Amino acid sequence: MRVEVEVCITGVDEALAASQAGADRLELCCWAECGGITPSMGQAVEVARAVDLPLRILIRPGPAGFRYSGHELAIMRLDAQAFSALPRLGGLVVGALDEADLPDRLFLENLRAAHAGQELTFHRAIDRSNDPLRALAFCRDAGMDRILTSGGRDRAMEGASTIARMVEGAEGLRIAAAGGIGPEEVVQLVDATGVQEVHFSARRPADDHAPEVALASGGQGQGLWTLPDTAKIERVLEALDRAGLR
Repeated sequence: MRVEVEVCITGVDEALAASQAGADRLELCCWAECGGITPSMGQAVEVARAVDLPLRILIRPGPAGFRYSGHELAIMRLDAQAFSALPRLGGLVVGALDEADLPDRLFLENLRAAHAGQELTFHRAIDRSNDPLRALAFCRDAGMDRILTSGGRDRAMEGASTIARMVEGAEGLRIAAAGGIGPEEVVQLVDATGVQEVHFSARRPADDHAPEVALASGGQGQGLWTLPDTAKIERVLEALDRAGLR
């Protein structure tokens, strides 16, 4: 079995580092500290120009949960339409929950109809669902291709038993594990769940680049400057390779 490695990136430098380290795919977002929101079109175009890897784009209008207003759903549909023209687009990563905290099936079905043939991933909104396994069935019936999940826990290793059940019940859906994945536990996670794809970010604080003047009241944002963590990607790949999973 070969395990595919996707690195979550927020810019060109991280994309280049992931590509050079040997990652298979990239997911682009911005404001990763909140779990990620939709990146700018300029950022996406420049990343697509810089690296020759399939690029998935996160479509998420804001950080406040996954129950969306009509305006927010419209924003996501417009963003999805715009990014669909991106060169080497590997897929769109979306998610929305209804009032019962299950996937918003009408939104997903409409998105599927508008993007026939395009890979659609339901992201970690599924981990906020009150029943991840039932949510998986909703996603499958709505035409999703892939699920990104930590098994309803903060870290994928903590949700491994649920992820394993999702893999067993996937029926054609691809299940990608995400959430706190690093070289120390990636092989154990794959063995425990049967996933064939792992997703993680690889950035480290740039302590020597702290700004002298805060650009937000109260000093927020002064610790957000990061650099690519190439070593982490290489160590994850090495761990999988040693286990015969690459």
